[in-house]
Amino acid sequence: MIVSSLEEIAILPLIQKGYTSLLLDLDDTVVPHHTNQVSLQKIQWLEQAKSFGLHTWALSNNSSQYRVSKICTQLGIQGLYFAMKPLPFSAKELLQDHHIDPKNCLVIGDKLFTDIFLGNWLGAFTILVEPLTKKVSLATTLRRNIELFVVERLAWKSSS
Repeated sequence: MIVSSLEEIAILPLIQKGYTSLLLDLDDTVVPHHTNQVSLQKIQWLEQAKSFGLHTWALSNNSSQYRVSKICTQLGIQGLYFAMKPLPFSAKELLQDHHIDPKNCLVIGDKLFTDIFLGNWLGAFTILVEPLTKKVSLATTLRRNIELFVVERLAWKSSS
């Protein structure tokens, strides 16, 4: 699934389809890179998800334990920092530790080559959101352009 923002995702239909757990990216999915403050809208969306029984963990490539911990505290969830996505080791360990079947898990993030690849390798349902930060470095811009090309090709193939 591809959506413009986290708040656009309707949780109840996903719960009704049997999804019980969520691995959530933080940077540019929940908070922009330049802040540690989570918006009220994101907090409310996650509170609704948790009220429906969705067990949620943050899975971040950010190397700052402090940053990830501060954001997770605001969200009321646990999280892993320096997860090295798309490598599946951290995520697989988390799923095993909590007895979660990847087929019942959602992975939400803003990067095709990290978040979505990880979710697909796990066998989870993936949701790609538009990144919160629009102004980024040249390297990030190039990666995003490649990601957009791939996403557009996939969307075109699925509609034909």
